[in-house]
Amino acid sequence: IMVPQRAVKVSTEGASVIVVGDKNVAVVRPVKLGELQGDKWVIREGLKAGDRVVIDGLQKVTPGQPVNPAAPPKTGKR
Repeated sequence: IMVPQRAVKVSTEGASVIVVGDKNVAVVRPVKLGELQGDKWVIREGLKAGDRVVIDGLQKVTPGQPVNPAAPPKTGKR
């Protein structure tokens, strides 16, 4: 799984992302990073297919609070 670099917080405690959990509540999820490919991190552990990662508006998101997720942009691939 790959996520945009801006969606990943890296600190001395490790890396994490914010995902949209049950009932559209923001949840911090620890992840293990792989390599950086261009502007995206490869996520080795901590995410699964279908997880909704917060990419934009991170400065406004508070873990445990409701979020209003937007649909992912269409890539044109089928």
